[in-house]
Amino acid sequence: MIIAQFFLNILFPPTCFGCKKYNKNYLCDNCWQKIEINKTLFFPNNPHQYTLVTATDYKSEVVQNLIRDLKYNFLTSAMKPIKKILDTYFENLSIKKFDDFIVIPIPLSKKRFRERGFNQAELIAKYIAEKFSLPIVKDVLIKIKDSPKQSETKNWKERLKNINGCFAVQNIESIAEKNIILVDDVFTSGATINEAIKTLREKSSFDGKIIALTVVRARSY
Repeated sequence: MIIAQFFLNILFPPTCFGCKKYNKNYLCDNCWQKIEINKTLFFPNNPHQYTLVTATDYKSEVVQNLIRDLKYNFLTSAMKPIKKILDTYFENLSIKKFDDFIVIPIPLSKKRFRERGFNQAELIAKYIAEKFSLPIVKDVLIKIKDSPKQSETKNWKERLKNINGCFAVQNIESIAEKNIILVDDVFTSGATINEAIKTLREKSSFDGKIIALTVVRARSY
């Protein structure tokens, strides 16, 4: 494994996601300083009763590169800087544990998963679960409709229409008497998060606490 990694580093040397210069940690100190890490929680005014926890915003080009390369260029090495962003955010909030929570990633459709080979929300969710010693549950919230990418929609109404009815709930016994950390990569308009939480609450009568956790908070419509 060490030898294989050695040759991979020669053929594809690790570079900073910001300046694209060689860096074994995929993020140099200079580009790290360009990322503003949040120091507060957000409380969206919504009917589904959840708390938004998001580590940074989309102002930084470095953050834009990280999310784009992870989602669309399939570079899972972006997870190393993303973990650093999340760790710093939790340190800012002095969060050391979550009691009685399970971790659920926003699911991809089967078609999108085959195309990408992984679910970026699941990679983030796995890290959160490991960091706080929480169970990750992937068989409760499922995506049943292969809708166009939310990034391809033009406005709030299109996003709502695009995501409507995309999710379903199964194995509801797995979330009984639990609280949920629902994980995604980006919170933009909130349409995806809101639809997922609406589905969880309405289809399973779930009345526990829900934290919507994302790496990035982007623009709002």
